[in-house]
Amino acid sequence: MLFEKFCLIRVSVLFRGRAVPLVSQVLEHSSAQVSTAHLLPVLAEVKGLLDFLGIRQVRLLADRGFCDTELMGWLQICGWHYRIRIKSSLILAAPDGQRLCKVNEIQLAPRETRCFQNITLTGRHFGPVHVALARPLDGPEQWQVVSDEPTSVETFAEYGERFQIEEGFLDEKSGLFGLEDSKIRDANSLERLILV
Repeated sequence: MLFEKFCLIRVSVLFRGRAVPLVSQVLEHSSAQVSTAHLLPVLAEVKGLLDFLGIRQVRLLADRGFCDTELMGWLQICGWHYRIRIKSSLILAAPDGQRLCKVNEIQLAPRETRCFQNITLTGRHFGPVHVALARPLDGPEQWQVVSDEPTSVETFAEYGERFQIEEGFLDEKSGLFGLEDSKIRDANSLERLILV
């Protein structure tokens, strides 16, 4: 979020411990959570670039704001893999549609990990997908990640690579670049400034 008025959507490529911006878009939007309808044009642009470069092995890492079955379906059509943090309110079901539980009904002890393979999500029974749950030793918050590939403890390390993008945002907003000191309050102008 920028100035509590704009939302920056960015897709980056992880390279040598940094998230290198590939495509960015600034929306006049009062929330960090944007609809899949806003995300798909950005992802389609990324897909075009990667296809042009001949890059076919892609793994999208995203926070829980991107946990949407429409998005996961689009990624599946593209042949992209994903690791997306999921919301506690999601329903897990067996492939036959039998409801297992909501994610928040699974209480884990510190350092406990549980993986669910070949299940479906939500009342629409999207899947099959794979879910990994874990509770770290030093925090109260449970980690919950959905994947298109079978999950294990390694799933959390793969998902954790997503945090490299936070360093880039920090550099831009209050660190090296000082974007928050900018007087610009126009989405198109902000987008151009971020591109530069």
